[in-house]
Amino acid sequence: MIRFNKTNIYKIHLTLIRNIFEDGSLDRILQPIGEAIKNCEENIDAASSTNNEDYIDSVVDYEVEIIENLLGTSFIACQTYITGIVSRIVSLHKYHNGQKPNKLTTTGNKKLDILSFGDKPKNIKYTKVQLIDSFANYFKHRDEWNYNWDKATGKSTHTIKIIKSVGLKSGSSGNLRTAAKSLGNSEFKNIEIFYDIIYNWCKNLYDDYQSELKKLKLI
Repeated sequence: MIRFNKTNIYKIHLTLIRNIFEDGSLDRILQPIGEAIKNCEENIDAASSTNNEDYIDSVVDYEVEIIENLLGTSFIACQTYITGIVSRIVSLHKYHNGQKPNKLTTTGNKKLDILSFGDKPKNIKYTKVQLIDSFANYFKHRDEWNYNWDKATGKSTHTIKIIKSVGLKSGSSGNLRTAAKSLGNSEFKNIEIFYDIIYNWCKNLYDDYQSELKKLKLI
């Protein structure tokens, strides 16, 4: 007689979380963005070697705008993976709450709780992942906001509060470069820094949830 082991749903949830940070696709997505930013910087350097100030100014303005858009695109790519992890952890909590009376404590079961897990830049009260998520929201929705951020309403107020904490300002043409600097990417082309932040956040969440579930003898 063949015996089948009972499927452990907790292990399946953990595997789904692990698959997101182990597949390496985010790194592949971000690498070309870093190369494109490097190309922009090379174009600026080439223009700066000429003596035509009007030409230099036009090239710098054009390339800097592209750099801003490329950085914004990288934050959106990261946000996609953040959203994937959040949804997996919310699902884990939902399953657990239907099985056991005691709640899991590695994080809460809300997006804010999960994004609040992890490292913070020095002297900043928000985590790096919270910042990346907010930078992505800024890039997507900034044109919809009131020019005076102090008069903003709705969901944008939370995002604005976070991004202002690292120096972003209404009307600034360099907000996404400021955002990159706040995460340690002061040369802008070093996009792998963003990947490392997401990877480490995902892995630490996985490791901590795995440890908690083992202590509770659920896996």
